[in-house]
Amino acid sequence: MVDYAIGVGVKSQPEGEDKSVVIGTSFFISQGGDVTIPGNLDIKQSNIFENEGCLVFMNTRQSKIVLPSGDFGSGEFVFAGSNDCELNVPASQARLGILKMDMPGGRVNLWGELAIAGRLNLNSGIVNVDKDGLLLIDNVLPEAVTFNDSPINKAYVAGFLTRKVLAGEKYIFPVGDEASFHPFLIDRPEKDDVVSIAFDKSVPDEIRSYGPALDTEIENSFGWRVHSYLDGQNTFRPGLSFHNTALEPLASQLEIYHLSEADLTASVTSGIPDASYLVGKDAKAYGLYAFNSLLDHELVNFIYVGDGNITSLVVPDQGRYSNIRLSVFNQLGNVVFKSDHYSSEFDARNFPDGTYFYELVLERENTQSIIRNFIDIQHGK
Repeated sequence: MVDYAIGVGVKSQPEGEDKSVVIGTSFFISQGGDVTIPGNLDIKQSNIFENEGCLVFMNTRQSKIVLPSGDFGSGEFVFAGSNDCELNVPASQARLGILKMDMPGGRVNLWGELAIAGRLNLNSGIVNVDKDGLLLIDNVLPEAVTFNDSPINKAYVAGFLTRKVLAGEKYIFPVGDEASFHPFLIDRPEKDDVVSIAFDKSVPDEIRSYGPALDTEIENSFGWRVHSYLDGQNTFRPGLSFHNTALEPLASQLEIYHLSEADLTASVTSGIPDASYLVGKDAKAYGLYAFNSLLDHELVNFIYVGDGNITSLVVPDQGRYSNIRLSVFNQLGNVVFKSDHYSSEFDARNFPDGTYFYELVLERENTQSIIRNFIDIQHGK
């Protein structure tokens, strides 16, 4: 058995030369140890490798890592290379302590089943889970998954991310696609469960067969696939991220549909519980899809308070709606104006310069549309 001390590494070979590391005998990285792998890593047998320190992959070319089934210790596996890396588990499930992504380029493509006993830390880089693969967070603590919520420094899981969840807790699933990531929130599940979630940029046939509302453009839609080990016998409050994602510009045009065997009625998310997530009113057991509504009116995003200018927030064709509700928030999230029966009473002259956020609820018969948008107010000098 080899015991590596701090700072010991496998030196990178010159570009173009073989950078493979093959482990065919017992290999141990001690706590505090640090080993850097510049290219391929092939562990020939299970139970001959244990990592209690830090194993860093720094590939600059496409590379491959082969992990046989087994427990590879509680240490860190850090991906910090700049090119694609294939992570292959050829037999049954491999188990790691901590998986950390710090990749400035490329992605990790997972083939097979990988369980994370400690935590998944997504600073930058993408983990692509094969359709037949499994990335399981075997730690029930909500903080076992962390990610960098930034459109510039993308960090997410493409494909299904699977987490063990406890009843009553709150879990984030940073899942996405090649365009952007769309973190999804599981809030207060009714029962302990194992839940898998993936972002889906296309509308499934079961949605199309029901048909959306008349003012919805079904081609411009996206959703989240939710799989439960309890087969739909568990419910939770779904939450959508509108913070630093491609969803933010569309926030004023979204109608939310819940995918289940019994319920496909429009059920929009409620309120603004915090700066990052909009949480559904009702507990659901299945997937969630968002449709880009084609509302045939435009609302101003800027009001200049000067002589003769219109200073109220006007909803065109108000007679089309049975009721209109408006809530306006300042940048601290505090409600500064609220009306349950709105009729153009909001007047910018009563508010100081700044950016405000609003939620406008348009009710018509048994349906409603929600617009969430912002408005800038500037007073003339």
